[in-house]
Amino acid sequence: MSSSISSRKTKLFVILPAMALFLAASSAAQPLEESFCGDGRCSSFENCSRCPDDCGPCGFCGDGVCDLDENCSFCATDCGTCPLTDQPVPQDYDGDGRADISLKIDDGRWRIDFAANGFGAWDATFSGYGGSDSRAVPADYDGDGRADLSTKSNNGVWSIDHAANGFGAFDATFFGYGLAESRPAPADYDGDGRADLCTHATSTGQWRIDYAANGYGVWDFNWGGYGFSENREAPADYDGDGRADISVHSTTLTVWAIDYAWNGFGVWNFSGGGYGFSANREAPADYDGDGRADIGIKADDQGRFNIDYAWNGFGVWDASFLGYGFSETRPAPGDYDGDGRADFAVKTDDGRWRIDYAANGFGAFDQTVVLQ
Repeated sequence: MSSSISSRKTKLFVILPAMALFLAASSAAQPLEESFCGDGRCSSFENCSRCPDDCGPCGFCGDGVCDLDENCSFCATDCGTCPLTDQPVPQDYDGDGRADISLKIDDGRWRIDFAANGFGAWDATFSGYGGSDSRAVPADYDGDGRADLSTKSNNGVWSIDHAANGFGAFDATFFGYGLAESRPAPADYDGDGRADLCTHATSTGQWRIDYAANGYGVWDFNWGGYGFSENREAPADYDGDGRADISVHSTTLTVWAIDYAWNGFGVWNFSGGGYGFSANREAPADYDGDGRADIGIKADDQGRFNIDYAWNGFGVWDASFLGYGFSETRPAPGDYDGDGRADFAVKTDDGRWRIDYAANGFGAFDQTVVLQ
């Protein structure tokens, strides 16, 4: 019995190697299929550049097809033009004491609907104010009581078109004001009635001011310690002394910090938490007409408008209102009726301008202006 089993085992050991040799020989006898340019198949090691015969011609800008590596910015011919974006920039451009509805559009147009004749149609449109790389920074740079058109470009150029001689072309251009990381924050920091050029360098935390008093062109002061890109600029006159204070909203710490002008810049005088993260967009303005800017935010994630009034000290929200829209509405506060109090307003992505006047209390929009 045992010898029979041993004999079978021996036979198995002999047979199995023989089968392996047969299979190997059979495999070797069948030639591998080779792929080559011109065989009609776009193989894994071929592409449109190496073998257009098999893979087809490569896409290029102008071929009528918006390929994966193309978009509206780099190939409008194939992908169409990018949708225009705009910056709401309400200011008193004619000096009548009322904020005018205004937009700076990324195709270089600046449009104004003056309050003087009622809102509802664009009264003026000017061209040549730069694309998306030119941020609108209108302010009264010469102290004549009228806001001037102005832009700060990502290549460090600050340009001003003064209202005094009519809008339509830049009257002054200054260089050396920082690249894209230097975000503009112009305001009247010394109380002389003229806006000063200013940037917050988000890469270094520096706040730089070029005062109007001695002419623009060179930084007069440079302070560090004002935070990086997470600290969004919110300068305003928070204590009513006629001078703008340096201020930021930290979107990571929810902190609102103020460095008052009255005791010199260089150190935070107020720092309070609870002012929201990045979805809370800054909207400081004098909402009660006491001559002091109040902390205000428009919360995109809740559709809420919150105010912390200056009169009773900062640190806690005094008022909160719902129904102001989410991320599709951008805050655009201003004194649209000239009563000395800032009205809360938003610009919607579909072209509407909605205003809630302070005169009858906040809580609901009083006017909707459709501008196309």
